[in-house]
This record gives sequence, C-alpha cells and structure tokens, in this order.
Amino acid sequence: MAIIKKVTLDNGVEICYWHIGVVKENFIERCTEVVLFGYVSEEMRKAGKEHVMTHLVNIVDRYTTGADRAALYGCLSEFGGISDEKAVKTRKSNSIKDA
Repeated sequence: MAIIKKVTLDNGVEICYWHIGVVKENFIERCTEVVLFGYVSEEMRKAGKEHVMTHLVNIVDRYTTGADRAALYGCLSEFGGISDEKAVKTRKSNSIKDA
C-alpha cells in the first residue's frame, strides 16, 4: 500500500512512491501525525534503498482513534497528502493541516 504521486525536486530527482513510515496519535489534540517516506520508485523501496525525503501530514478533521494503515492511506488519498509546492526539499519534515 502506498501513495503514487510524482514530486520533482529542484535538482531534477523525481519522487513517485510514498509509504507511511511513522504514525503518532495525539489523543488530547485529536490529531494524527503521519510521516511519509518518499522513494524514487516502489522497486527502490522493495530493494531496501533508503527513502529520499520525508513529508509530515497532520490529519486533524478526519481523526479516528486507532486508525489502521488502510484507513490512514484513505485519509491521505482524499486529502491529496502531497503537492509539489508543499513537498519537502530535504530530509526535514514539513507540516500541512487538513483544510
């Protein structure tokens, strides 16, 4: 399971395959932080290559306690999750709120 979304970095590298790497629930603020790991391709991920970038998404309006991976991917797919202008250009993370 993954999100397929092409993001081209300033150096020309294309990141096409996004996999949930980290999930952190905040029960008090009723949100879930999801860190997506971006790979050049599914093949690179399956070959054990390191991710090229990370992207942090805060799921606020669609928060569900204990959501499984399929539900999280569903939220991220509806949300759009990643856009060229909000993509992280390095391995640092960036936060976007669900509008």
